[in-house]
Amino acid sequence: FFKIFPHTTGISDQLLNYVISPVKKVAVSIKNYLPNLFTIIVIAFIFRFVKKFLRSITDKISDNKITFKGFYPDWAKPTYNIVIAILMVFTFIMIFPYLPNSDSQIFQGVSVFLGLMISLGSTSVIGNIIAGFVITYMRPFKIGDRVKMDDTVGNVIEKTALVTRVKTAKNEVITIPNSSVMSTKTVNYSFSASQYGLILYTTVTIGYDVPWRLIHELLLKVAYKTENLNRKQKPFIMQTAFEDFYVEYQLNVFTKDANKMNDISVSYTHLTLPTIYSV
Repeated sequence: FFKIFPHTTGISDQLLNYVISPVKKVAVSIKNYLPNLFTIIVIAFIFRFVKKFLRSITDKISDNKITFKGFYPDWAKPTYNIVIAILMVFTFIMIFPYLPNSDSQIFQGVSVFLGLMISLGSTSVIGNIIAGFVITYMRPFKIGDRVKMDDTVGNVIEKTALVTRVKTAKNEVITIPNSSVMSTKTVNYSFSASQYGLILYTTVTIGYDVPWRLIHELLLKVAYKTENLNRKQKPFIMQTAFEDFYVEYQLNVFTKDANKMNDISVSYTHLTLPTIYSV
């Protein structure tokens, strides 16, 4: 438009230069950056290939198609996550020098600031993640195990990098941070039941006027009538206290199914008291 008039031809050339000059600079910058861009693409492609390969190996280990002595299948996915995280950091370190203006002070300052913000704001998160990995490799429990953590008793329904979730007998789902799991004692009833036979017990108090042999006989009858017990391990009775007016008897039975703890306790406790008091 300005070229139509001789007096505005210079203005037209100047305005056109304002547009063309940045476009030329952008085109030259893109052309000069293409080798770095191709390098980043190659690095990303290699990372993606290695990730897919490790994933296939992890799935086979989890399904017991590939086994290693001393390496449990439930370690496969956590180990995969650790390795991938390390590879991602290593990949970023390799790519970083090829990013545009990666050597500028502003870019470096922003990187340091972001790193500082992450480190200060995620102390508890990192603590839970580390505790989660430690719990995984310690193997104190598995998904489905009946456990007791502090005052919480229930079945483990989920293990994540940050928390462990336990479902109680009343269908309450309790979320426990992994750092708290690490700092408290964990009782694994399922492991004890499967390996040794979990011992459940109840206590009754009977006066000295009732013969102890009769009490033992009646308690054992109650134990043999109770369902969900392990018949291969015989129940036994302990006299745990001798008070002024009564003796404290403890009936101990074995079970291989920790999930039946509540049912077993109710059944033989209910049967014991009426039987003893009817003597």
